[in-house]
Amino acid sequence: MELALYHPRWGYYTGNRKKLGPEGDFYTSPFVGEVFGRTWGRFLRRFWGQAPFVLVEAGAGDGRLTEQILREWIREGLSPKEVVSYLLDVSPDHRAQQQQRLHEFRGIVHWVDNWDQIPPGGCTCIISNELLDAMPFHRVRQRQGCLLEIYVTLAPDQEGFAECEGPLSTPELARYIEEMDVHLTEGQETEINLEAKQWIHDATQWWERGLLITVDYGGLSHELTAPHRLKGTWRCYENHRLHTDVYQNPGEADITADVNFTALERWGHQLGLRRWVYQSQSRFLQGAGILDWVQPVQSADPFHPDHKRNRAVRQLIAPGGMGDAFQVMIQTKGLCLPRWP
Repeated sequence: MELALYHPRWGYYTGNRKKLGPEGDFYTSPFVGEVFGRTWGRFLRRFWGQAPFVLVEAGAGDGRLTEQILREWIREGLSPKEVVSYLLDVSPDHRAQQQQRLHEFRGIVHWVDNWDQIPPGGCTCIISNELLDAMPFHRVRQRQGCLLEIYVTLAPDQEGFAECEGPLSTPELARYIEEMDVHLTEGQETEINLEAKQWIHDATQWWERGLLITVDYGGLSHELTAPHRLKGTWRCYENHRLHTDVYQNPGEADITADVNFTALERWGHQLGLRRWVYQSQSRFLQGAGILDWVQPVQSADPFHPDHKRNRAVRQLIAPGGMGDAFQVMIQTKGLCLPRWP
């Protein structure tokens, strides 16, 4: 999976293939409408208290979410002295798109290659939207009372890939199953994202006060490993089509799996983070005031900006759609915050 997604030349995310939007393979919430980022901008406005407010977007795609947040802050009277923004992304193609999109915010927005390049200070907010689900993961299967790892090998005809089982590549996998209280049935598979553990560790070491925001597909540990999820949650997105033939076109499709928010909370707790919010995107956005953007429209033109904005709100919070598929977790450090709605 790491080679398929991140190989320097042939990887899905590191290549020049169009990935986001109508010409790509999937949409993210910022593509639905600017109301997504504007709602986040209004929500985060309450944390400006001490300058500078440090906004970091990890895995920022084409930079659309950061742009939407900054534009909302400008409407709220943002001064460049109050905010500094950093984008961290492994994709050269995405970075080029970000720099083109955010060129007018020079002086506010900076690009970094690792966490060490971000100076600590002020109140820090790290936000990731559909990042952790794209990290390479291990796959394990319960077989006759034993936990085995699923590996990839060449097919017998040497013209494709096949799967095989073997001993665990690291004892961390068995430790994960125990710590997350996972109980697999015979033959059941699940994914284990150990890179997310390292990521949250690296992301929280350099700041003392602020928020870590994760928006992604996923659920709690018992939901992701329920008996009906016999094959786990991994899948591919290609040309806006969902499929599970992950070995068909390596490097040409997005490979993903649901994020285990139980693991994120427990790992974060070990690092001094406290969960403040965990709820569906629909419920969070409504609590953050997204319905304030819905207004009566006099125009009969379905492409009128007000009609488009109202449709975007519905799409972002509609039951059974994006509003339920995505979860929002906000973990805090060094902040004492009131109970979230």
